[in-house]
Amino acid sequence: MPQVNLKLSSHDHQVLESIFNPLELSSTQPSVSVPCESQLADVEPDTEAVRSSRELELQGVLLTEKGSFDEALKVFQLALNQAQRASVLNNRAQTLRLAKRDGEALDDLNKALEMASDQQSRTKCHAHCQRGVLYRKLDNLGCGTIRLRGSRTTGK
Repeated sequence: MPQVNLKLSSHDHQVLESIFNPLELSSTQPSVSVPCESQLADVEPDTEAVRSSRELELQGVLLTEKGSFDEALKVFQLALNQAQRASVLNNRAQTLRLAKRDGEALDDLNKALEMASDQQSRTKCHAHCQRGVLYRKLDNLGCGTIRLRGSRTTGK
């Protein structure tokens, strides 16, 4: 499926606003352009510690894909020991979710969102999506709405 920018109509935007701000009657904000995932990027310093952390993170992802969750979690911890990076926390949260450790996954996602800078839009996007899935699974959608509102004002 080709990746394209989504152009939301005024009506689409109002529907989304009514979902996330149910107490507001209408929205006067203009249509927004939502970038496709391939346009999202993370900008991080190019240091030896970050490069080493990335390599370990990739190993953790590969172990997770093989179903070796305990080993993957150890490798993710090694990656975090090299450099505290939101991306590692986000990927570790995915492993924790797959290992049915949802509470720990939610903690990692919250930490990832706190840690991620505005230049780490890809990681922030993935963390918000994973957290939304967890809130839905845990039947805690009200908390997700509150956190989403808070992220608008704090930039997280």
